[in-house]
Amino acid sequence: MIKILIPINKGKTKTNIRGFWYSTDTKKTYYDYLRVIQTYYLNDNVIEDIKKRYKQEAIFYIVNDTGYCYYNEDKIDVLSNRIYTEVLKDNLKITIKYYLIKYGGLTVYKVEGKYFIEVFTTKEG
Repeated sequence: MIKILIPINKGKTKTNIRGFWYSTDTKKTYYDYLRVIQTYYLNDNVIEDIKKRYKQEAIFYIVNDTGYCYYNEDKIDVLSNRIYTEVLKDNLKITIKYYLIKYGGLTVYKVEGKYFIEVFTTKEG
């Protein structure tokens, strides 16, 4: 199963999944509300269509606990190390900042009142 994280228009809908990333170009932190689309098939044409439809520079998807950040058919970052951990609500803000500084991006899931952080990286732990 392939999970594609799709951004939702800000201001219209909030979801229980948020993606955060730090841009080294602008020196700013950004976030999107996300939804997950699951599929068994994905190719360059499908991803390019998703990028255009949602006006994104890149699309992130997960296959077998490996993350892929697809910019174009010639540039795909493969992130083979996954960190997934529960975070207490009181520690959420500082934990997000920590992972942004250390890895440059993360996904926060809210499930039944609990918060979980998922990070895909090329770095070990």
